[in-house]
Amino acid sequence: MDYESSRSLMTIYTPSGECPIRLQGTDAVSVLNWVDAVREYGYRVGKQYTISALCYWVRQFYEMDTVEHRKACDHVMDDM
Repeated sequence: MDYESSRSLMTIYTPSGECPIRLQGTDAVSVLNWVDAVREYGYRVGKQYTISALCYWVRQFYEMDTVEHRKACDHVMDDM
């Protein structure tokens, strides 16, 4: 069995540090591309990011409780 496919992933609810992938915008395509890129990165490093982890990282790009933050998080939730 291939090690990469058989290893378990650590589930991350609240990430630490900076997001490894830059979010380019709040439109659905930008957010969904970002979610896919973050998930791909996570799998490579043995982590699985939850919705709350992704929305936590959105704060690095858009201030909390703004229209942009809510819009980006709504797209994250739509994708999950």
